[in-house]
Amino acid sequence: MTSPAVGSALLQFQEWCLGRPSFAVWKSLVSSTPNVEQTQATRAARLQELFDHARRHIPGWRTRLQEAPLRVDPACPARALEAVPVLTRTEIVRDRESLWWRETPHKVLKHISGGSTDDNLEFYLGRERQAWNRAIRWRALSRVGIQPGDPVLHLWPHFPPDSPLDAVKQRLRSFRNLVTNDREFDPRPFGHHDCQRALQQLNRQPGTLLFSFPSWVMELLRYCQATGQAPVGLRGICCSGEVLYPTQRAALTQAWGVPVFEEYGSQETGAIANDDLAGVFHLNAEHVLVEVLRDGKPAAPGELGEVVVTNLTSTLMPFVRYATGDVIRQPEPTPSSWQGELGPLCPRVEGRTSDLLLTCEGQLSTSRSLVEGLLQTFQGQPFHLRQQSPQACELHLLEPSAPRATLGVEQIRQQLGQATQVSVVVGRAFSPLRSGKHRFVCSRAAARQIAHDQRASDELARIWAQPVLGGDSPADRTPPRAAPAPANRDPRETSR
Repeated sequence: MTSPAVGSALLQFQEWCLGRPSFAVWKSLVSSTPNVEQTQATRAARLQELFDHARRHIPGWRTRLQEAPLRVDPACPARALEAVPVLTRTEIVRDRESLWWRETPHKVLKHISGGSTDDNLEFYLGRERQAWNRAIRWRALSRVGIQPGDPVLHLWPHFPPDSPLDAVKQRLRSFRNLVTNDREFDPRPFGHHDCQRALQQLNRQPGTLLFSFPSWVMELLRYCQATGQAPVGLRGICCSGEVLYPTQRAALTQAWGVPVFEEYGSQETGAIANDDLAGVFHLNAEHVLVEVLRDGKPAAPGELGEVVVTNLTSTLMPFVRYATGDVIRQPEPTPSSWQGELGPLCPRVEGRTSDLLLTCEGQLSTSRSLVEGLLQTFQGQPFHLRQQSPQACELHLLEPSAPRATLGVEQIRQQLGQATQVSVVVGRAFSPLRSGKHRFVCSRAAARQIAHDQRASDELARIWAQPVLGGDSPADRTPPRAAPAPANRDPRETSR
């Protein structure tokens, strides 16, 4: 561990050695406050450069951009996207080798995503995309008073090396992260010893920012409450990779007296939106264009739609109109809105397409308020709601009290309809996901109603249930899936 000043200097040296202009991009971001017209002009110029580059160098994108206009309107860059087909995960798997710049003179990195529900999507990225993603995150942390080089602990999944060379690289990365104050630790399976070690890691350096999935931070909180301990010198918490619910945010703030922030993004497209100190969710407009679509068309105000993202800073393998599998409610238009896409502020994500539910009448319903209510009912303890059909679902719990289970069932019926058949399944533990995250809801039927990718398998579409083990449901008798093949990935890029 080093001082923040030394950590910052070492970070700059590292980025220079890797050829990543991360600090230059970050400094340009924090030093400028462009107005709406300037931001739109910059985005239009970047989209124009991306279109021109893709047409010249990438055959797959030359085909996909055939109907797109040759010139991007500076006043409304999103208009140029209307004729571009939505890019799905199935298409990336099928056409991946035609969708990247094969003659690039720059370093090519293969990345395998490991998102919230055990998906595995291979894609290519370069130093440019890495630099922008780091700079965007540093800009967001700068808003809350945390600078590059300040101590950060990532509670994040660790994947075993797949070769002796990879093991050496992992050890070198661990040393690098230690001296740059950017440490990582995997606390799974959250036993007494694992949680104690995570707490010790957190307490090693005062003023540390904790970065992790909300469900993992809640596990650490429950351990601290059970043992009468608390983090020492914790500066704040940044949650990513899962929906952060108000009950979780309030519990963490009340228990540890620190601010809790949220980041939303994806490994494929980078960081999309970040909190500031006032709790405002800022769209990273210099980096991405975001649309909220239903069946390829803009969702109506107030309607649920899939988040479709265009990354403006990735030339090695462009992601243009990429269907992320996440869901947002289309906001009402405001004077600051940008035609055809989200404005400078981003609504909170409702979850993945399979986090939605169907009412008894077959209507889509967000699960956010229901999950929030059930978290309060079960006093922050995890649960899993698995919907088999609009008329039937299972509530999976760990040894609840009968009154609380009854209240939970009633809450489900209040939202989905009184005719909903809800069976309660009690077990000893939840079936583990490879990512280590926790899923509160899974509805395949809901996902198929809203997702643009209708050809993906359940795994590629990220439709994984997480039933309890030892219960009496057929779902919980499915054996846990084996760990994924290790991949060269930077876990700090994981943002969904």
